[in-house]
Amino acid sequence: MMSSKKIVLIGPPGTGKTSIKKTFFEKYSPISLLKNPLDPSRGLNSTNYVLLDSKLGIFDLAGQENDLWLSNEDKSIFNDSNMILCIFDINNSLESIIQFLLNIYQIQIDLNLKSCKIVAFMHKIDLVSQSYAKRKIKAICEFMTKQHPRGANFKIFQTSITKENYYYTFRVLYKLLKSIIPYEGIPSQGNEMAEFNSILCAIEDKQIYVEKLAVKLNIKEERLLSRIIDMERKGLIKSMNNMDAFVLSDSAYFFKFGLENIRKKGDLEENLGFDTFFFFLILNEFNT
Repeated sequence: MMSSKKIVLIGPPGTGKTSIKKTFFEKYSPISLLKNPLDPSRGLNSTNYVLLDSKLGIFDLAGQENDLWLSNEDKSIFNDSNMILCIFDINNSLESIIQFLLNIYQIQIDLNLKSCKIVAFMHKIDLVSQSYAKRKIKAICEFMTKQHPRGANFKIFQTSITKENYYYTFRVLYKLLKSIIPYEGIPSQGNEMAEFNSILCAIEDKQIYVEKLAVKLNIKEERLLSRIIDMERKGLIKSMNNMDAFVLSDSAYFFKFGLENIRKKGDLEENLGFDTFFFFLILNEFNT
């Protein structure tokens, strides 16, 4: 029997909750979302997934209705949550962020959610200087650790869907999902994923032709074309000229950009490169 996991996304209006969900879970183009921000969400938007041996429900709560979600009558929406992910705009005031987090911790107590993780994203980190972000996050962490009995376990991360921050945010989400859903690495499809990885690494920023890439990778064109069709279905690439040529999808390009940068710095954790992408590929593939 599959286990069921539940993550609730909540935060002030306009902080990017739905954009995060659509970018990393639904394969939306981060470039499109950056150029054309989404209209404000309304009500409760939930999506159910199957990931490995677990069912995963993600509940996206509209920020305009926080008074409702945090009220005594409707806070039952948090029942059975494994994680409450609070998403803030880095420019939200320090006081409002702290008060919001205190409200969430009170709900955790009221509903006896002892095993539920509370995590915060300081989103749109690209809009401020690194020094400003560090000072603000330090102030929040110090308050939660010293002033709240459960604050010592509080986690907070800097996030953004921009090219420079995409891979880091991807890794953060990967680790958070792993903390509630057991995952020991690429399963039996490992050879297929390794081939996907080789293809992704071989593609440059510009379009490339199937014939040229087949020679570069020493692989038969028929097999390569089969992989390309599958990779397009998974949202990794976009085909052009009747499948004669293709380019990376926006999300794959952002992912590759971040992965290459972190490899240059030499601080990539072992097996945490393409494995993170695979984790989200199988989650999306079985979206229900």
